[in-house]
Order: sequence, then structure tokens, then C-alpha cells
Amino acid sequence: MTAKGPKQVAVVKWLDIEDCTSSEWVSQRDAKRDAKKPFAELRSVGFVVYEDEDRICLVSTWGPDTSGVLKIPKGVCQSIDRVDCPE
Repeated sequence: MTAKGPKQVAVVKWLDIEDCTSSEWVSQRDAKRDAKKPFAELRSVGFVVYEDEDRICLVSTWGPDTSGVLKIPKGVCQSIDRVDCPE
């Protein structure tokens, strides 16, 4: 890992944001049923490349090039466990 590499790896437990819209009309009963379904609980692991009070941003691979950035709003995070990266 280079000196400029990420300093931490994080495991983020978060609630998925779900879009229950449909290309077809749905009954009010079905809409209410979909609205009451629990959120899926997800876990993401990655190098922390940016973090502020609103978001944590992870990448799965670090090198001269990197994977795409996963931006997770902190408002949906249930927990964030961090581990320092060795130098």
C-alpha cells in the first residue's frame, strides 16, 4: 500500500433503499403491502476513501487505478466498524 493509500477498511451495515414503483398500475392494497415490507439489511466492506458527516465512501480495490466508489448515506447506516490499514 502506498503512503497515499486509504488509512482504514470499514464494514458498513446499512438499510437498503428500495424503489417499489411499477410500470403497471397497482392496487392501493398492494401499495400498502409493499410500503410495510421491512428494509433489507446489507453489509459492504471496502477501503474508506472519503467520509464526512453525511456519507462514507468505499472502494473494493486500491492501486494505481481503483474500483468504482460506493457512496453510502450515513442516515441509513446501522453500524460502521473500522480497521486501520497497515502501512
